[in-house]
Amino acid sequence: MREVKNLKAIINFVSKDKEADIIGYLNLPPCRHNDKQYPLIIKNGELYTDFKGVQFNIDHYLSLDDAMKVDIVLNWSDWSYQPSHVVVELNNEEMLFI
Repeated sequence: MREVKNLKAIINFVSKDKEADIIGYLNLPPCRHNDKQYPLIIKNGELYTDFKGVQFNIDHYLSLDDAMKVDIVLNWSDWSYQPSHVVVELNNEEMLFI
């Protein structure tokens, strides 16, 4: 049986405008304040990041629960008193994010 490896990550949203050039950033572990952050965009209604020159559809790597958390923070949260970030686990079965 193959072990599925997941990678915890932080998604920091900076805009609710889905037409914006950048709506947020993906921060991979160890998630320090000076670590590289990868810009997030929405294309065709799905969340994408440009990771090392390749665009990845983040939605393909999220569980249903994490996808719902992302949707809640992006679409329903009022960032004036609720967080504009969410911690998710990326399904890292294909080892793309290493």
